[in-house]
Amino acid sequence: MKSKKIVGAGIVFILIIAVIFTIFILPSLKSNENEDKIKAIIEQIFTCPDREMITLFEDELKKIRDSSTTPGTIVGLDFIEIEKKLKEMYGPYISEPWFDSFVQHYFNEFMIYSTVAQYEMKVTNIEFVQSKTIPTNYSFTVSLNYGPAEGEKKDIKIDGSAQISEDDDKVSFIQLFTSNEFKLEFREKVNE
Repeated sequence: MKSKKIVGAGIVFILIIAVIFTIFILPSLKSNENEDKIKAIIEQIFTCPDREMITLFEDELKKIRDSSTTPGTIVGLDFIEIEKKLKEMYGPYISEPWFDSFVQHYFNEFMIYSTVAQYEMKVTNIEFVQSKTIPTNYSFTVSLNYGPAEGEKKDIKIDGSAQISEDDDKVSFIQLFTSNEFKLEFREKVNE
């Protein structure tokens, strides 16, 4: 009889541990996984220079220049190598339905940060806040250190938000609230 009570108490103890794990620990692990996905994207965007990406863009620009010097010919730019690189960099973290939109936005704005050859930039910290009402939504603050490769570096903080898709547990939206002054500084360096 005593051994049945011990077995019964053991089963109850295991059930209690399983409930505690499910309620308190599992959501925290999921949150950390989501933060890691967002962090991977942010660090890819804001680490420069990305020598491989610079080379890929230079190759595409060479195709443009070469096609414009031969009268009557236009080279169809397909950016296949750049697309492969972007898929490799961001595919594991970004939801498939949002990937094309991200890439279009990347070409318009984000690529500027990773392809500035004479600048260095690195993420020094990211602080996350998970929404209490919508647990798949996050806000974050990125701390960056950046500046000329051979000059004085500055620190800046950039706020942003991200959303995780419940369908595939990948990032389905990300937005950065960078200042216009910061964007213009990099655009000027790219055009030098």
